[in-house]
Amino acid sequence: MTNDRTTWNDKIALGYARASKDEQEDSVPGQLRVIRGELGRLAKELNRPAFEDDGRRGSDEERPGLLALLDYCRAHPLTPRTAADYVPIFVQSVDRIGRFLQPMKLFTYLNELRDLGYDMYCINEGITYVRGTIGEWIQLVVRSDQATGYSVRLSHDSMRGGIQTAEKGFLAGGSPGYGFDRVVVGPDGKPRCRYVNLPGKRVAKFAMDGTPLGTLEPLRKNGKVIAPTLDKSNADHVTRIPGDPVKVKAVQRIFELYHEGKGLRTVAATLNAEGFPTARGRKWVDSSVRSILTNPVYMGTSVYGRRSKSKYHQFSVDKDQFTISKKEIFREGFVYRELSDCIVDHDAHPPLVDKKLWNECRDLLAKKAAGTAPKRSGRGANSRYLLTGLVKCARCGYSFQGSTDPRNGWRSYQCGGYVQGGKAICLRCTIPAQRIEDWIADEMAGRILNGEAGRLSSREEFEKHIEARVAELTAPASPDDGRRKTLEAAIADKRGKIDLVLTGLSPDNLDVANEMIRTLKREIATLEGELAKIKSAQPPPETLDPKAVVRETASYLWNLKQVLEEGTVDQKRKFVEYFVEGAKANGVEGWVDVSFYENPKLPTSFCMVPPTGLEPVSRP
Repeated sequence: MTNDRTTWNDKIALGYARASKDEQEDSVPGQLRVIRGELGRLAKELNRPAFEDDGRRGSDEERPGLLALLDYCRAHPLTPRTAADYVPIFVQSVDRIGRFLQPMKLFTYLNELRDLGYDMYCINEGITYVRGTIGEWIQLVVRSDQATGYSVRLSHDSMRGGIQTAEKGFLAGGSPGYGFDRVVVGPDGKPRCRYVNLPGKRVAKFAMDGTPLGTLEPLRKNGKVIAPTLDKSNADHVTRIPGDPVKVKAVQRIFELYHEGKGLRTVAATLNAEGFPTARGRKWVDSSVRSILTNPVYMGTSVYGRRSKSKYHQFSVDKDQFTISKKEIFREGFVYRELSDCIVDHDAHPPLVDKKLWNECRDLLAKKAAGTAPKRSGRGANSRYLLTGLVKCARCGYSFQGSTDPRNGWRSYQCGGYVQGGKAICLRCTIPAQRIEDWIADEMAGRILNGEAGRLSSREEFEKHIEARVAELTAPASPDDGRRKTLEAAIADKRGKIDLVLTGLSPDNLDVANEMIRTLKREIATLEGELAKIKSAQPPPETLDPKAVVRETASYLWNLKQVLEEGTVDQKRKFVEYFVEGAKANGVEGWVDVSFYENPKLPTSFCMVPPTGLEPVSRP
């Protein structure tokens, strides 16, 4: 370390501790003891009780304790004059802040806290953020990457369990599909309860005779409202049965109309005119009709793995045998597979249409699609548009889609509701693509570079500096077993002394005994903090690729503008998603709001200036 990381002008501090249900060694009480020991060593104290998240995963960004910490700092902003004026937030280690898929996501929180006058102090690593050098920035990236190791193991176990469930013909999570309800089947093979999806992600529970048994309320995950997990045992399984008769009729009507030769938009318009409800309470559009026509679930076939969003693993099927392998590059994004590459059970549940009709409609779709451009894989994976999936229409809620004028090549974003459903869904709205993408690139450059790369004279020097730092951080550590045993013995001895004091406690010696106990507890906390540092000296997990860290960091930090101008579409979009939380556009009023992760409470906005201009503005 080139700077003293443990000097702050004020004596006060904040604390944060997090542990998931599966982390017994990193319990919240244990972390708080480490934090109190470090506070005692530095002669500091918490100015309020520590923020806690017990039983919450590091990938969960809706943790109550983390949100409460952010809200507190936002409500008590500071204006430091020097780096020493920041108020520290003590955490046991980097992975307690979170186990994020993208290392850059860690800085979403660190940057906002810095702007509010707070400095995160990671005890085990002995580093802070505000006065960190590029080398320490890399250390945080490496530590964050190492923290994904635990999540990788969970991913493998979850995928294996899902495949085994699907091979038995049962539903391995997810929605049952429009027109179906779920039924929980006990170990004896008998149905036990029926679950019906309600508006607002709520789920109603019924006995098999139709008796209501309650309602499961929705959950929040990563800022989104999701359907609740079914209250069943691990020995139970889930299958599908036909649901609401009106929705079942809507599915049958779709296949009937399309088989008659009607187009997708005509089928959607007919369903809207006849009043059939949709899954999400909107209007029927061509994409929702197509998704039903191409889903084998409606002919009674269960398919697992056709659309996968596993971050860390992938599976393959060969002669009815499956294998699970680790992805070379961990990242989010849907993977679409052909039926031959999935786990398929052809008679898993009652169908809503017969197989002959389903296959004939599928063949008709294929004939109409012949000669057209290939279907994109994933959310705009081959698109030239960096904001695909990020811009939502403020009027209808549908995503904007990229569009290129074949006459002059002019690129724009257009309201997907209008494109798919016409005026019945929304009005036509166009946003010029180049101007909005350039503007967002400039905004991102100002948020991350801050002159950091300018400390070194060349790209080669910068990369060598990073490589040396990563090599240092990933060198195998040798824990001091002798020191560890000494510390454990000393902790046990002091706890024994506390027990002796409590045994001889009486009203006459109460004050003396309390002081002795407080002293012993402070000493124990200090010893436990040192012991935690020794235990944390572990070799990095196999998930870390030092050369990949060097390449990625150099690519994105050295020249952000070059990446956005010369990189592949996939590289550009990946970088955009580090920063842009989302955007809303209103084509009628002529405005677009863009929210960046760095400060989601204060979104930056701009307005459209006819015919193609965009200018930054300040909106309330």
